[in-house]
Amino acid sequence: MKHSLKTLLLTAMAMTAACANHNEYSDTVAVIPEPQEVRLLGGFSDARTCVRNDVNDSTMADGEYRIFIKDGDMTVNAASSRGFLYAGQTLRQLRNDEGKYPDVEIRDWPRFAHRGLHLDCSRHFFSVQEVKKVLDLMALHKLNVLHWHLTDDQGWRIQIDSWPRLTEVGAWRKGNRLGRGGTDIGPDDEPYGGFYTKDELRSVVEYAASLGIDIMPEIDLPGHMLAALASYPELGCTGGPYSVSAYGGISQDVLCAGKEMTFRFIEDVLTEVMDIFPYEYLHIGGDECPKNRWEACPKCQGRIKELGLEAEKDHSAEQLLQGYVTERVGKFLKEHGRKFVGWDEILEGNPPLDAVVMSWRGAEGGIKASGLGHDVIMTPNRNMYFDYCQSENKESEPDGIGGYVPVWKVYEYEPFTPEMTNEQKSHILGVQANLWTEFISTDSHLEYMLLPRLSALSEVQWCEPGRKSFDRFMKDISRMTSVYENMGYNYARHIFGVISQLKSLDDGIEFALHTAGDAEIRYTLDGSEPTADSWLYESPFIVADRPATVKAAVYRNGQRSRTYSRNILANKAYHRPVAVTTEKAWNYRWQPEASLVDCLRGGTNFNTDRFVAWNEEPMDVTLDLGAPARLQKVAEPVNQAAEPVEAPQQTVDIPTYSSITLCVLVDKLNYIFAPSSVEVSLSDDGENFDTVARLDVFTDKPSDPDGLREIPVSFQESNARYVRIKAPVVCPIPDWHPGRGHNAFIFVDEIVVE
Repeated sequence: MKHSLKTLLLTAMAMTAACANHNEYSDTVAVIPEPQEVRLLGGFSDARTCVRNDVNDSTMADGEYRIFIKDGDMTVNAASSRGFLYAGQTLRQLRNDEGKYPDVEIRDWPRFAHRGLHLDCSRHFFSVQEVKKVLDLMALHKLNVLHWHLTDDQGWRIQIDSWPRLTEVGAWRKGNRLGRGGTDIGPDDEPYGGFYTKDELRSVVEYAASLGIDIMPEIDLPGHMLAALASYPELGCTGGPYSVSAYGGISQDVLCAGKEMTFRFIEDVLTEVMDIFPYEYLHIGGDECPKNRWEACPKCQGRIKELGLEAEKDHSAEQLLQGYVTERVGKFLKEHGRKFVGWDEILEGNPPLDAVVMSWRGAEGGIKASGLGHDVIMTPNRNMYFDYCQSENKESEPDGIGGYVPVWKVYEYEPFTPEMTNEQKSHILGVQANLWTEFISTDSHLEYMLLPRLSALSEVQWCEPGRKSFDRFMKDISRMTSVYENMGYNYARHIFGVISQLKSLDDGIEFALHTAGDAEIRYTLDGSEPTADSWLYESPFIVADRPATVKAAVYRNGQRSRTYSRNILANKAYHRPVAVTTEKAWNYRWQPEASLVDCLRGGTNFNTDRFVAWNEEPMDVTLDLGAPARLQKVAEPVNQAAEPVEAPQQTVDIPTYSSITLCVLVDKLNYIFAPSSVEVSLSDDGENFDTVARLDVFTDKPSDPDGLREIPVSFQESNARYVRIKAPVVCPIPDWHPGRGHNAFIFVDEIVVE
């Protein structure tokens, strides 16, 4: 694939009117991703004469390019067509409104070989044109692999001639429950779905190749196969009947691993998939495969016996059976010259070493896999799931699955963890973001979830850590947003407001405030509305653990943004040790107990690291108020000219207190209720507790408002060292709720001791 210089320059100049002016360059250029090497030569050039050099240099990385602009001449060097394509995207950002380029020398290459984006077209079907638009966005941000999720419980999207009912039946579901909001709303009667013909798929592959992008298709197996089972019930353990799911979640019905027919089906499907997609890697899923059906299936149990699979310390026999499926499918692909990728659950079945592991449940799967010798693609959900919200408050976001991945969380991700050896690092192929579409059904919504997070992802994939700077990135992002606007893309515009990064430190809460471009941020600490005369934000500041309300606003071109507001709660338990006796909710166990005493409230988005959750068991938490406290001091600006005032370190004794406030979230749609009661007990020795107060709480009715709630419990003044708080979950959920009969969740973001 070769592109003429004319084509490259037309691509580079197409959006020049959208780019902000460059009047000066200091130590870098406003390009995303930040180039690896930049040398400013001074001045600007029209650069109307251009030379493209195809460099035969084996030392140049795939995608590496070099740009030299001086005195009206431009030279672009690269060893591959991808390099020239990436150079074109850089030139697009370099050219100013006057049609001039800075005199500059740039050498750039990607940090990782795999720079991926995942797109789920099973939950919601997107047209060929919409998929091509996603490819355009990938090219703009210099990504090179589209991971295309084509099959799942909610729809089969790829034409398979040898199994025609996959699209005749499996591509359609009864109604479209996904993304509707309100668990009591049932499916519509109108069929929903669609699929891609082989000709359409090949057209997408060809279009992607013209942009320097490979497509890695995913056929998710042996779980997430309900659409296939609805088409061919004989592939399941029970024989059905099955239907394509109109809901989210995980189906208990999976491919039967005890039938040879299953493997004939898999091989037939993958043979046709390989004929369409030439990329050497093919994704076979392997995630979220329940074993209930296999445990009860005579054929699956017979297969386990036949293979001599026995439960081990870390693996059940059924997990090892999935390992057998994975290994057998991988061997088939290897015989056809392909490599396979699977989600990190495949590690539960001891996969072969040539399996590439895609780590999504945090970094742990990738760390383990690389230690075992597997190649790894890192895509941890806490940083790389683009179906998660970009704001802590769901009211400011379009419909979504929850979670919280703002642009700064994407940007701060580093795939090399401190515990990794150099050998492990060599197995990290790259980084990928995933976009699942249970709640995304329109082109505009899809764009919003991608942008501007793709810009942050691009820097993670391209830039060495030493080149990264979130402050610089936020100043440069307006270059990309101008391109978005010129192209008509929908993106999250709250980056032009105040974006905060908060850290709970020894001496208080550190506030780092950002906004796109060079606009001023003005802030206050007393809860008053910021004005143009309020303190000018210049660097991170610390607010000590005392009652405070930080408010900030951006002043840009004479316009004021919405007010950013964050409360700091007075908490005599700040940073004191927290002991949790009961089991937390299984799907939220990763959330840190320390967030209960960090003086910060969460937002209305429950799936953030601000909340600790319980479901099966009651909340049972003990605070140690007599343990050595972290350094406590006050540090806050007095005025713009003064340095922060810092109080000397003091010894902290056991405080005197007379109330406990439990701060919770109520979100009934997601089964989150206030606790049924709150009980407070005190102790001097941590073993013998006396109950001093109990408050019955639960009063939630369908009409009661959702949101953040504070539950104060008062008692006689005390200075006992230990405080124990018990809060049972609502069990069962009342009959008026669609979750009736189940346990509710309680989500706690702060315990305030006063």
